[in-house]
Amino acid sequence: MTTQAKIYIYGVIAVGAAVIAAALANWTAGNPAIWVSYVVLAGLASIVKLRLPGLEGTYSLGFLFCMFGIAQLSFGETLVATCLGALQGSVLNVKKRPAPIQLAFNVANVSISAAAGFFLARVMLTSGMASYRPAVMALVACVYFAVNTSLVSGVLALVANKRLAETSEAWYLWSFPYYLIGSTLVGLLSISAETRHLEAWLIVVPLVYLVHFFVGLLEFRLPSGVSHKTTDLILPPAAGRYARLMVLAGVLVVAIICMQWHSQDLRRFVIFAAIVAICACLKVRLPGMTATISISFVPLLVGVVEFSLAEALCLALIAGVMQCIWRPRQRPSAIQVCFNAACLSISTLLSVAVCRLLFGSPVSQSVVPALIVAVLVLYACNSFLVAAMLSLIQGKPMYTGWRQCSFWSLSYYMVGAAAAGMITTTLNVSGGQSVLLILPIMAMVYVCYRAHVTAAINRPVQA
Repeated sequence: MTTQAKIYIYGVIAVGAAVIAAALANWTAGNPAIWVSYVVLAGLASIVKLRLPGLEGTYSLGFLFCMFGIAQLSFGETLVATCLGALQGSVLNVKKRPAPIQLAFNVANVSISAAAGFFLARVMLTSGMASYRPAVMALVACVYFAVNTSLVSGVLALVANKRLAETSEAWYLWSFPYYLIGSTLVGLLSISAETRHLEAWLIVVPLVYLVHFFVGLLEFRLPSGVSHKTTDLILPPAAGRYARLMVLAGVLVVAIICMQWHSQDLRRFVIFAAIVAICACLKVRLPGMTATISISFVPLLVGVVEFSLAEALCLALIAGVMQCIWRPRQRPSAIQVCFNAACLSISTLLSVAVCRLLFGSPVSQSVVPALIVAVLVLYACNSFLVAAMLSLIQGKPMYTGWRQCSFWSLSYYMVGAAAAGMITTTLNVSGGQSVLLILPIMAMVYVCYRAHVTAAINRPVQA
């Protein structure tokens, strides 16, 4: 082990010891019987190990009890139970006993991670975010995950002489979905019966489906003759005519924006426009396709429900253009940029029209059904328009192109719809803070999704 690695490990242990000392010095306890029961259950959960796909190591269920303690108990109670659970999980039900320094590092790691998550939760739950606890707990899990994996990645990078980013990204494959789903369940269970809404449990469905998609990717291989590399795109005559038709429709959409523009809150619109532009830069290139997907549709879905028609269309144009021009592998042609923006604008126009027809305007009283309708219409229309272009370019049936698009993007849209639901639900309670609450989660989902897609396309091609 290098000197740098030793200094790093002892530094983490020292910080962890300081955190534990601070927690013990400021100890506050509620019901002793409840806390003892919590410690016992947390210890038993730490012994139960899960082997996640594609990983050599195992994960315990103790993390769920750490999240519960962060939501319900004091800092000292949570930290002591978490450290005891980490000790038990490190020495019991393991193939090889860890060295004392490894044991101390593990305890220090969970101490620092739990402390970061606890104080973030307390700040947010006492500042108007308690009305939607699942979103808060999901963000707390993201912070816990980021701190925990960064500390471990740091020592692994020093020992193996690798880049920190290289060792960190591996944790996103299976660890991150495990953390996110677990924290969401804890957040739902910790809501009081009086304020718990049945539709809040819908959040779990897209997360489970995303994991199902990731498991399916373990067996994915690109068919023979299909490449994920970008090549020059030459549009056949029929595809060129179709693209020009869509661009013409997009021009009509721009005309609608110019004729009907109004904004009830210009400052909020400008903030969302900036967020859409940033999110459009976080994109994933899909295997065997020239298209990309980004997380810009999350604030766009919020715009469909919360903003006027002209504002929503403007957000769609920003997303469509930025997704094409930001760091492309090849410089896109003008027709490609216009086609992408036109497709997203037309899909948004139809989505807004259907939502207004079914739920009126505004739709704040029917957020969940409105978002379900919005994402279904937006996804169906956009994927249909893109599939039609793929059919004309590849000379294959349109259903084949649509199925290809659906395979890669449906789970991503479902999780994005859940994120948009959390933003919209908390928007009226806590203002713009809810956007800052959810977008870091979606950014980490993006990294996780990109890691899985990259791993899938780098596997050997099927013959």
